Order: sequence, then structure tokens, then C-alpha cells
Amino acid sequence: MAGVATGSLTFHTAGTATVTAADTACTCTGVVSAPVTITVTVTTPTGPLSASPACWRGNLPFPIPHLFVATLKATLTPAQAGVTVTFYVCGLPVGTAVTNAGGVVALNNAGLSTLQISASSYTKVAVVGGSTVQATGSLVPSLAPCFPSM
Repeated sequence: MAGVATGSLTFHTAGTATVTAADTACTCTGVVSAPVTITVTVTTPTGPLSASPACWRGNLPFPIPHLFVATLKATLTPAQAGVTVTFYVCGLPVGTAVTNAGGVVALNNAGLSTLQISASSYTKVAVVGGSTVQATGSLVPSLAPCFPSM
């Protein structure tokens, strides 16, 4: 009797892979498909990392260790926990943080230089599924933090 096997597979690298289906629920013996060779290609994700507007503020009255601090935030879609995101302002790294179960990451109190506060944007970079993704968001001055601490 002919049947149809269905299922899903996850491949973590590109290249060729051989797949064989077997019926483990059947009490029959020798119920195995012929091997099928498939080619796995890696596609670069588009837009899985989004940028939230961010702000910086003066770190007063005691500007130690930084005169200016920023709250930077990003969201990974679809949500994935444990992804390290590096934040950059003016091309310089200001810190890293790890996404939570909802795919959200916030870097609170990132120290900024006088040059960096003149920037109108910041960039986030993460490696997701072997591909590097990034997003850019606005960076503006504020009297209070933009986001609550996570």
C-alpha cells in the first residue's frame, strides 16, 4: 500500500542533505522510503529586527561614568529569546543585550559621548539563524528615559 509521509525539518546549514522517511508507528517491518536528496539554501531574512525610537538624556547631577546616557530598544520578529543584539551610535558600539521571550531587547543607560549625542540615529545588529541582520532607529534628546527598564 502506498502512503504519503509529511513532516517538517529544520536545517542549520546550507548544502545537500539526504532524507529518508520511516513509519515507526507501523508494526510492519521494512517500511522505509527510498532516500531523497535535497538541496538546502540559506535565505537572508528581511526585516526580522526592528528599531524603536530611542532617546538620550543628560546624566545629572552626577555624570559618572558618562555625561550622557541613552535607552535603546529593538524587537526581533518572529520573537526569539537569547539573541544577542549589539547597539551602535556613530558606528561605535555602546553595548549589547539579549532578547527576552517576546523577542524584545533594551539597553538601558548606554553611555554616550558628546559626538554621539549629535547623531540622529542608532543601529542594532544581531545574528539570527546564521545571518546578520540590522535595523536603524531615531535617536533624540529627552528629559526622561524613553522606555522603562526591562
